[in-house]
Parts: sequence; C-alpha cells; structure tokens
Amino acid sequence: EDIILRASNQSLLADILAALTGSDKLIRMQHFVTGVAAKCQFSIDLRKDECNNRGVTVTSTLLVSMPSGDFERSDARLNLANIHVRAQFHPSSAPEDHDQVRYEILSLEPLLSLSSDAHLLVKASKSLAKDLKELKRINADVPEEKTQEEEDSARRDSYFKQVVLSSKNHTISHTIDASKKGICYAFKKANMFATQTKARYQHVKEEKAILQQAMLDAAIETKARYQHVKEEKAILQQAMLDAAIETKARYQHVKEETNILTQVMMDAAIETKAKYQNVREETNILTQVMFGVAIETKAKYQHVSLW
Repeated sequence: EDIILRASNQSLLADILAALTGSDKLIRMQHFVTGVAAKCQFSIDLRKDECNNRGVTVTSTLLVSMPSGDFERSDARLNLANIHVRAQFHPSSAPEDHDQVRYEILSLEPLLSLSSDAHLLVKASKSLAKDLKELKRINADVPEEKTQEEEDSARRDSYFKQVVLSSKNHTISHTIDASKKGICYAFKKANMFATQTKARYQHVKEEKAILQQAMLDAAIETKARYQHVKEEKAILQQAMLDAAIETKARYQHVKEETNILTQVMMDAAIETKAKYQNVREETNILTQVMFGVAIETKAKYQHVSLW
C-alpha cells in the first residue's frame, strides 16, 4: 500500500513522455515543443483479492504547445493538440515478480484547424525558423559529442518508437524490468528508501523513548528533591516560628520584670520622699528649738550684763 500511495503522482507519466518525445515524434524538443500534464485523474485500488489487481491508474491530458512567435508576450504559446493518455501501475505481490506498468495513448485531439488557424502556424513557423537559425549560428563552433547516457536514451526512444508504430490503437503495453532504468526501478528505489527511512524512524523513535524516560526520571528526581527541600523549608519555618514565640515569651517576661522594678523604684522614691518630709519637719522643729534657746540665752546674757 505504501508504494501504491507513493506512486500516485505525475512521475507515472515520465516514461510515456519519454516515448512521445523525439526528433520525429509528437513532442519535438528541437522545435521547442513541450508536453505538459494539463489534467490528471488518479484512481487508487487497495483491495486485496485473488486477482491481485491492487494498483493505481492515472488518466491524463498532455497539452502539446510551441512558441507562438508573439514577441509582445514572453510566455505566449501556441497550443497544438491534446494527447489523452493512461498509465497503470500494479506492484508485484511476490519478491521474485516484477512490478507491472502499462501505458496507453487513448486519443489525439488537434486544437488547430488549417483552414482557420493557418496564419498562426505561419507566424509560429517563421519565428521558429529564425530561432533555429540563430541557435545554429551560435552552436556552429561547438563539436557535438554524445555521452553514454544520450546514446542509451536514443536507443530507448527508438525502442518506444517501434512499440508505438507496431501497436494497434496507439497502445503501449510494456513490462519494465525492476533492475533496469524506468519508473519501476525508481519505485523500487523509493521502496528501499522507505524501508531505510522506516528503520531510521524506528531508531529515532527508540532514542526518543529513551530520552523521554530519562526526562521522566529527571523530573521524578527533581520532584523528590523539591519535596525534600519543601519539607526542610517547613521545618525551618517551624523552627523560626518557635524561636519567635520563645523570643516573645522572653520579652514578655522581661517586660513584666521591668514593670516590677519600676514599681519598686517608685515605692522607694515615695518612701524616700516621705522620709525627707519627716526629716524636714524635724529640722524645722530643731531650728525653732535652737532659735528659742538662742533667744533665751541672749536674754540671760543681757541680764548678766546689767548686773
């Protein structure tokens, strides 16, 4: 199912585009002709039965166009035709079997009429001839050397051309060996990559689980330490509260002792004041007595003097 879902994209059209592209085919790159998938419809069948028809079918419309020669618009294209194609991909059910890919050209729909659109074709042809002449002049001094990949591509295009010309109703029916170049080989590589990715994902998942467990253990340890610190904080607060109560009790006791001492001092002051008042009165009496004695003595002395 994974490879079917991954294959459900426009990459299924790669080989049929290669079969239709060439110097004497429908899509001629030397004339700057392009084929673009204008519409695509995918049908995915994931049912499991004895016929093993699971796979994906794509029906597409390839829009064939070339430069229109309209220099006022940089992206102007002249639409030539629509090629309606269908590609079917059925993955193998056994490792020793090969994946099946089937291509079909359903119909060719011209978009131009020689009677009414001849002027458009003439304009595009003149512009194309001018561009090809300029390109030939630029590449005149460049030697042409075909690489091995280009030769393989030319042989492959020739093979597809023979298949197209020899098939009835423009039907391409070809089984691509998974060990050769083609979309099946790409799907096999994609499946291999998916397997490796799945293994890596499993490894990453296990590492993630280990990391999560380590984080959980660290969180539990941190929570235990926090609980221990919380208990120590509570004990410290209780000790501080007991110390505060004891200090308050001592202060109350000192305050009471201070009040008693103040009262004692006040009583002593009152007693001292009373004693001072008594001494003062006694002093006044003594002074009065002494004054009376002095007067009496003075009188006796006066009497003595008369004698």
